[in-house]
Amino acid sequence: MWEAFLLVSTALGGIFVLVFLYLIGTKQYRFSPKVTFTARHVPVHPELKNHSKTFQKEIIPIAENVHVAIGFGLANSILIEGTDCCIIIDTLECDEAAEEVREAFRAITKKPIKAVIITHFHPDHAYGIGCFLDDNPDVIAHETTRKFLEQVANIRSLITYSRGMKQFGSLLGEGMHENSGIGGKLRFGPSNGFKLFNPTVTVSKQLEVTYGGITLEIIHAPGETEDQLMIWWPEKKILFPADNIYTAFPNIYAIRGTMARDPLLWISALDKMLSLQPEILIPQHTRPLSGKAEIKSTITAYRDGIQFIHDQALKWMNQGCNEIETAQKVAECFPNALKSHPYLKEFYGTIKWGTRGIFHHYLGWFGGQPSSLHKLSTLKRSQNIVKVVGNENALFEKALIAMKTKHYQFALEICDVLLESGWTWMNKVRAIKIESLCQLAELAISANARNWYLTTILELEGMEIKPQAPQIKAQITGLKKMEDFFRFLVVRVNPEKLDEGEFLARFCFTDTDEDIFVQLKHGCATLRTGTDFNEGCDLTVKTTSDVWKSVACREVNPITAWMGGGLSIQPHPFKLSTFMSYFDVAQ
Repeated sequence: MWEAFLLVSTALGGIFVLVFLYLIGTKQYRFSPKVTFTARHVPVHPELKNHSKTFQKEIIPIAENVHVAIGFGLANSILIEGTDCCIIIDTLECDEAAEEVREAFRAITKKPIKAVIITHFHPDHAYGIGCFLDDNPDVIAHETTRKFLEQVANIRSLITYSRGMKQFGSLLGEGMHENSGIGGKLRFGPSNGFKLFNPTVTVSKQLEVTYGGITLEIIHAPGETEDQLMIWWPEKKILFPADNIYTAFPNIYAIRGTMARDPLLWISALDKMLSLQPEILIPQHTRPLSGKAEIKSTITAYRDGIQFIHDQALKWMNQGCNEIETAQKVAECFPNALKSHPYLKEFYGTIKWGTRGIFHHYLGWFGGQPSSLHKLSTLKRSQNIVKVVGNENALFEKALIAMKTKHYQFALEICDVLLESGWTWMNKVRAIKIESLCQLAELAISANARNWYLTTILELEGMEIKPQAPQIKAQITGLKKMEDFFRFLVVRVNPEKLDEGEFLARFCFTDTDEDIFVQLKHGCATLRTGTDFNEGCDLTVKTTSDVWKSVACREVNPITAWMGGGLSIQPHPFKLSTFMSYFDVAQ
């Protein structure tokens, strides 16, 4: 009996819990003692350094009863004070940042918060919401916001989180991180708490709301995201444009990994903003702007900048230019009047990145060259390039010459070939790559580029990224349905282990009345709900959602739950072990 318990403990505790903890997507970053912090000594582009003044931490009063919190997190949080209650627009990225803002707002007014408007699903606008719910306010968001939140938090959480840390430089220590282009520093790491939210009021196209004598029009304005909401206060002529405009070049493509934003939708949102003729503009990033003429001029320049790269990208694409050529040509002909505009400085997005995003938006990954249809693997390509040059030493000399002659991008690309080829003398290559990254970081006006270069240096110097789960409970409890919880699994199937076999598992949650079936077939895991598959299940697990989440959070040992009757497994626990073996965790 006890031998069976030990086997079950290994099966459940070792595989079952590990899978769910890993798939939740929260990572804890550990720094190896090998880190030498070369990146600390990299100078900052003077324009980017000066841009940091934009994010000075303060509360800015606007029109008496509007207060904008800047510099507490990556985004701004806004307080609108009514006659007997308050409205909050956006809640920052974590509990710690949100608590600071809440206390600063309470120093202004003790009136209860009766509405929280979340402009879109990005964590820096939504994850601190738990600190603003004490007064049981309405939580207002677009009808698709929850869907996007759950997508970021589950099926692509691992790659989104790790790449986001690089783009925003969240792992860079003091003296290394300058700013994030649209804000100071993203406060989102293993030590930061957060909460996923469920809207109580959703917006489709437009919604008028009144709180404390203040009537606002909430308007769907897809641009930087599909669920973007802007808020219009007609009485005061104040527009809250969310992330559709900020004092930096628009991020038509985010290097952390997103689908390119539809530039035509973004232009349409900006045109809508112009039609309102606002006299005060209060964005969710960077500082407010006042004056009807100044606002009109600024929004016009912003929409013209987006339209220019959209139209010119299509012009050169239609002439047969590839992605890189198109980006180069658009950048070369970008009008000086727009390039010098303070709202179009490339502190965040860039002309070339935006153009490449538009190229992919219309044409996808294939650039038109037949050599791209069936490209060699990275390893084979790198090894073949080494052979063409002669040997690794010859290619290394080319990288060294490129670096010494200040061709840092070329040196970086040669280093990648050597590293990918598996050359023995990796430390020599890393040294050149680090030096090239340092130089490129110093030259970068885009905070995104600088942050990515410097974080890569830390990785090369020994920083280890190991997935753990310090925020797992917040992510799990924030999911509305257990079906969403299981979406972590379906993208982790190991088809080689499954081979040609089939497996049907049923998970019955008695408290939420959910029956979830996971059908493994043809190398895929398909989720089904209902009772259509009651017959012929290879595995049946019955429990409550709370027990299941507690097990995944490591609050309850699965063996304890099984022995105590909180977790029923039929026909026997080893079947759960078999089921879990079809999913990858060691990646």
